[in-house]
Amino acid sequence: MRPVSTRLHNVAVLGVLALVPLLLLPDAFFYFDVTPKVLMLLVGTAAALLVWSAETAAGDSRERRWLGILLMAQSVSLVTSTLFSADRALSLTGTNWRRFGLAAQLVLLLYTWLLARQSVQHVLRVIAVSGGAAAVYGIAQYFGWDPWLPKQAYHVGEGVWTIVRPPGTLGHADYFGVYLLSVAFAGAALARAERQRFWKCTGAGAAGLAAAAAVLSGTRSALVGLVAGAAALALWLRPRFNRRGAALAAALAMAAVAFYFSPAGLL
Repeated sequence: MRPVSTRLHNVAVLGVLALVPLLLLPDAFFYFDVTPKVLMLLVGTAAALLVWSAETAAGDSRERRWLGILLMAQSVSLVTSTLFSADRALSLTGTNWRRFGLAAQLVLLLYTWLLARQSVQHVLRVIAVSGGAAAVYGIAQYFGWDPWLPKQAYHVGEGVWTIVRPPGTLGHADYFGVYLLSVAFAGAALARAERQRFWKCTGAGAAGLAAAAAVLSGTRSALVGLVAGAAALALWLRPRFNRRGAALAAALAMAAVAFYFSPAGLL
């Protein structure tokens, strides 16, 4: 059985992975889509380090050591860039909105190193659950349900010409759509690799929801990513087509066409 400190460390690291994409606090911060995410990254990483132990640090692989070297090299590059920056204060803290200066970037690199020590299975599960929840919220935004953000903020145009670009929990439809790509393919990987039926279904559901939300976000780069990723998977896995698969593909295609020409598809 793992020591308590190791379990607490894993909870802190995976908690950051789960909560950062979801945190959205419009009533607490002016930059409600970024500030809580940065705070969660900083606090969560600090918490993970506080419960760090010798047992947690044991068992580094060669790949992790190389990752650590590369992350350290990038840290040195970032520090050097800040020291020679024309505006060191801006380089150190970042802008008022994004807050992605040297301090946040170094913590992100440290967190990346901590996350690389986690089980791939656990990481995929967390991404599927967290990303699936974010996808559901984005889909709900598209169909007019949003208890947190004003709908006018992501509705463009008037009347029948109104275009809906749901930002989800990322503050902008483009950011949201690109984020959903990682959720879609992480969910697909979970569905393929898992042995437990519950997690297989969770992965497949997250992949489907993320793909649907990415399409509804109207983000063209996300659509290109979905098509390119699906093509790469098809070439790699070489799936066999049968009657059931063909019927499912035909049903999905017809559903997509019906949605496109429906009133909801005009948004």
